[in-house]
Amino acid sequence: MKTVLRSAAALGVAAALVFGVGACGKGDETEKAEKADNGAAGGTRPTVEQGFKVGLLLPENTTARYERFDKPFFEAEVDELCPKCEVQYANAGQQADTQRQQAEAMLANGVNVLVLDAVDTKAAAAIVNSAKAGNVPVIAYDRLAEGPIAGYVSFDNEAVGKVQAEATGQDAELAAIRRVISGDQDMTVFKPYQPAAATAAGMAVAAAVGEKFEDADRKKHNGTVEVDAMVLAPVPVTKDNVKDTVAKKPYYTVSEICTPEYAAACKSAGLG
Repeated sequence: MKTVLRSAAALGVAAALVFGVGACGKGDETEKAEKADNGAAGGTRPTVEQGFKVGLLLPENTTARYERFDKPFFEAEVDELCPKCEVQYANAGQQADTQRQQAEAMLANGVNVLVLDAVDTKAAAAIVNSAKAGNVPVIAYDRLAEGPIAGYVSFDNEAVGKVQAEATGQDAELAAIRRVISGDQDMTVFKPYQPAAATAAGMAVAAAVGEKFEDADRKKHNGTVEVDAMVLAPVPVTKDNVKDTVAKKPYYTVSEICTPEYAAACKSAGLG
């Protein structure tokens, strides 16, 4: 996972940023136009050397992944890429109005870029438009928010559905494990939260300083704009790889999964 993380986030950002080197060789007028379009409020780009504010807006805290995985993985990668940067975090508790208020508060507090996992992708357009008005780029994370976003990071949902369909009725001994893992509803597939959150952090840092995220692997259109996107493939969970996916640091421990209630399933899956 660490290899994927570094490849998806750090390498792309390092190539784009070179920590403070930007737009060399471009004409003055081109550079001015880019600053006005991509910079922070006032049209001035922040720099990695100086540090800046990164807003992270997550949709809910009922599902364990957001607080346990997405948030800390994102924060760790921002700290790696931009040690002087500050992450401002808010969780909307599945309320779209709350998320908009949180976004407005962050914008008022001077964030230079927002990473948004929208409660409601349509309603999120108001957040994106408000940020755009202040020259603050928005990276859509996990869910494709509407409006003039600057980039998109998610999982391959089509592949997730295919894996889930193929897994129906298979590996019955894993079914109990999939249901019990920290509230996740379906562990038929393993979504690599660490590289996903890290990629979002990398794309956010690049967007904040007005540089291109070089590791994007496709384009994605959200109905308003076409942007660079990074879509990560899910991993089918089987008896053969469960120890290398869900039951492995930094995700879940065997003791968390294999409670007495699921001892038989764990033994069958080779976990206990």
